[in-house]
Amino acid sequence: MNALIQHACCRRSTCWAVLLSLLLVNQPAVAETPIDERQDAASEGHVEVINISGSVEVAGWEEDQVAITGTLGRGVERLDFSVDGDQTRIEVIYPQTGRSEGSDLQIRIPAGSSLDVRTVSASINAADVTGRQWLNSVSGDITSEVFDSDLEAETVSGSLDVSGAAQPTVIALKTVSGNIEANAVSGELEAGSVSGRIEVDAGMLDRARLGTTSGRITLDGGLASGGRYDLSTTSGRVSVMLDHDADLDLDAQSFSGRIENCFGLDAEREGYSPERSLRYRAGEGDRTVRIRTMSSRIEICAESLSG
Repeated sequence: MNALIQHACCRRSTCWAVLLSLLLVNQPAVAETPIDERQDAASEGHVEVINISGSVEVAGWEEDQVAITGTLGRGVERLDFSVDGDQTRIEVIYPQTGRSEGSDLQIRIPAGSSLDVRTVSASINAADVTGRQWLNSVSGDITSEVFDSDLEAETVSGSLDVSGAAQPTVIALKTVSGNIEANAVSGELEAGSVSGRIEVDAGMLDRARLGTTSGRITLDGGLASGGRYDLSTTSGRVSVMLDHDADLDLDAQSFSGRIENCFGLDAEREGYSPERSLRYRAGEGDRTVRIRTMSSRIEICAESLSG
């Protein structure tokens, strides 16, 4: 049989091509590598995770251990997993050259740990982690739960989805072209996007600073006594629903957009300029709301007046 193949190949001047194809067909495929590792870790230590592509899922638990399952993608060199005192480091090592595929990590960490996750195109999902969180990606989406510690999350083209805050916290969210959603958050919130929308369904906020260039801003929630909202867009619509209008100091301005409200007031115009403004004060006025847009509509109301 081998002699026949050799004879046929040589007659057609394709001997090397056929032999090479036969060798490639018989090579075993490089498969994904399963992961199942764990080490003891501090109950309130710091966990750092680095993964370029794929996904990272982190969940808090009551064990004083860090456990990793999932798969390393084809072509990945190895997983570095080390614990030094209260510091845990997890990094997927990709080759300097050559092709490789993304790795999917499922990680369990002590619930009280602080968490630092960095990726490029890998999505990030964190749940039941009560320590402080720093979550950063380039094009991956980020989803996280917030408890009684601060959170910073940033991505360029991915979206951010954050929920929950049992105690007042500081939450900072930033993206360029992705959307931002924050639900049941309290404390201080700062969120910024260039072309993505920002949607906030808040519990009781002490302060909110929300800004976009062309994305829409929607804010529904309570503002604590002495609290302040600052909202600004260039061409994105702003919609605000307050829990009530008591002790409110409102100042809304749009250069060329309409201002709609349920306070029974008409927006004022500055001479012949298209600029419009609306000012409203109730009670002590210790809840401050400032809204600024260039060419977009502003809609603002309070649940106590919405009918």
